[in-house]
Amino acid sequence: MKRVIEGNLNSKMWITQIFMNHLIGRAEEGEDVNGSVVYVGSMTGKQPLSRIPAYSAAFAGVQSLTQSYGFIFGRIGIGRVNCVAVGFAPAMQNRAFIFEPDGETLSVRGEEIINGTATQRLLDPENIADAVSSFVDNERSRYCHGTTIMLSDGYNLVGLPNSSGLKPINQKQTE
Repeated sequence: MKRVIEGNLNSKMWITQIFMNHLIGRAEEGEDVNGSVVYVGSMTGKQPLSRIPAYSAAFAGVQSLTQSYGFIFGRIGIGRVNCVAVGFAPAMQNRAFIFEPDGETLSVRGEEIINGTATQRLLDPENIADAVSSFVDNERSRYCHGTTIMLSDGYNLVGLPNSSGLKPINQKQTE
């Protein structure tokens, strides 16, 4: 549990503190600074998952850290801190529970994830990169301070999604 908190929360706090001190030093020397910190978080910080409480707690902390540092960076005029909270992507850490050993067939938990997602798909790395680059871009994110966007393809928006009877328009609706 300690490693999970250290790796996912505390590491972000320490590196942000170092970067902040660097920016403050540059600003005190008269430089115009506009730093941008973008944390890649997890949607489990807002919607915890049943089997990973420490991981979920760490990323709830990242969302709080985002708000705290977002305020500090904005108030002292050195930049912005924001977060992209990522849902399910077929990354290395997720593959074992999303897919069967063949790497193609969804596991029972993978089916549960897909069925609980509005779009019934997993995120692509490009989706994550696009969201991060939006926050890095000074013009596009100049009014974003302490903002967390949930990038989850609509995971867990409603309870009991399979009983809704809703299907994509190109599939037949349930009567």
